[in-house]
Parts: sequence; structure tokens; C-alpha cells
Amino acid sequence: MVSGFNEYVETFLQMPKPVLPIGIIELSPKIYRTSWMNGKKLCKAYCVKNNLHYANVSHANIPTLGQYFKRWETDFVITFLVPVLPMYSLTTVAQGGVNVHHSALPAYRGGNPLLWQILDEVDDMGITVHRLTQQVDQGEILGQVNFLRVLGKTKQELTAQSNRDFGVSLLHSVVADYLQGSLTAQLQPEQSTTDSANHIQPQALLDVMKQKQISLGGVWDVACFFGQIPMGCAPLRGWQAWFRWVPQSVKRSCAACKNSSEDNHWMLIQVGFTLHLKHPEGCVVFKPRWHWATILARLLI
Repeated sequence: MVSGFNEYVETFLQMPKPVLPIGIIELSPKIYRTSWMNGKKLCKAYCVKNNLHYANVSHANIPTLGQYFKRWETDFVITFLVPVLPMYSLTTVAQGGVNVHHSALPAYRGGNPLLWQILDEVDDMGITVHRLTQQVDQGEILGQVNFLRVLGKTKQELTAQSNRDFGVSLLHSVVADYLQGSLTAQLQPEQSTTDSANHIQPQALLDVMKQKQISLGGVWDVACFFGQIPMGCAPLRGWQAWFRWVPQSVKRSCAACKNSSEDNHWMLIQVGFTLHLKHPEGCVVFKPRWHWATILARLLI
């Protein structure tokens, strides 16, 4: 069960024995639009090509998942990037289910673990496969891998690379051992070792970065993660709002920012046709990227 085509779907038919893939349930793109738009391949086309069951389920119809599991005679469920499933939907699923989570649990439980690990500027990131339970990311740990954090990546790039390099092989080995009964599960402590990694409202992101006293390099990573100026840093004015401003470089010393009349840090300074986000250690430079549809819409307003 996924929210869009990804590396786990792409390698679904390569699952080791005794796994027999039978179908994919894709959450409505209205829930996870970014994940759904990432890549040109769609889950439905993949299922049709490989003679697998397929269903698209909206958030409102999540309580009906059990009907699909029963109709497809499902024995085992794998989830990635989906909301917490109601456990009654797994009543007819003999072997239960597992979830793939992008952190080394019990750290960073919640729906946005990658962002919170970047905000905390961790050296190592992780992927965990754990049992599905009603409690968010608190099921028994079945497998886990740690790896060095890759800097300067978008959310889509970081997700895809970590899935491809570590997640797929971890999931395949865990599922095979789990279904053969040769896996020892590890209980998680009730309390997480970090703050909850829940989604952050855009207007609250700046306050979180200030509170964590994030470094200039950390701001660069956050900007790369979103692929644009972090939300809440400053309003775009006039023609600036016509463009998407993407991260270009980091400057430890910037004469334009030092000479600016804006003394406060975390302010956007226009320098020529770039925007500089001031930070106590320097600034992050953003360049404009436009799309013809955006420009046309602005001209027609």
C-alpha cells in the first residue's frame, strides 16, 4: 500500500520467496500529491502490465480497506508513506503487516521524519521496517539500517536514493525472514528518543529553525529539501512572487548583506536578480526559476 509509484513498487515483483505479490492499493493523489507526481510511471499502469490487482482509495474511504484485503485473499500487507491504518481492516490478513519508515526508530516517529532529521542536522539517517500497530510507528522493529546523511538533496531525491540504496534490500530480506518465522522482533520503548516528527505547518518552519539554532549549512539543506525558499522566511513582494526561488549557493561572507539596511537575520535581501536569505553565519542565495504557465496566469490577473 503506497501513495504513488516508488522504488518499492518498481521492485515489487522481485520480492523473494515465499512472497507472491497480488496487488497494490494506491492512496488518492489528493493526500500525497508530491509523492504521486514524482516520476512518470503510475501504479495502475504497472499493475495492468504485470497482471496485479489495483485499487485507488481516497482518505475518506480508508475504513473500507478491509474489503479489498478480503476480496484479494491477502495474507500480508506492506505500507510506505501512508496514514495509520485502522487495525480492524487487517482482521482477515493472516500474517498482519509491516511498514517502511524513514528513520532509525524509535527516533523520529511521525509523518515527516526526513525533514526533522535535516532540521536536527544528524550525521546518520536510517530506515526501519516494523510491524503495523494502531500506535504511530511503535510496532516491533523487524529490521533497520543506518547510513550517512546525503547533503543538498530534495525530498524526492533523498527518498528515492535511500529507498534504492538501502530500503529495498532491507524490506525484501525482512519480509522473507518474517514470513518464514526466522526473524526476531525487537520491542520499542514507549517513549521516543526524539521529538515527534510530525508535519510542520509552513508558517511555523522558520520558528522551528530559529528554535533549533540551525546552522547556515542546515538552512541550505532545508532549502534543498523543499527545492525553494523555506516557507515562512519572508513574504515575496511584487515581481518576486512570479517566480519559484531555488537554492543556488551558500556565502559565508556577503558584502551585499552586510551593507543592507535590513539588520535582522532571516530576512530576504534582493541583490540584482537573486534573493539572499540572511543568517548569522552568512547567507543562502536563491535564483529565480519560472514556468510559462505561472507567468501567463500573473499577466492575466
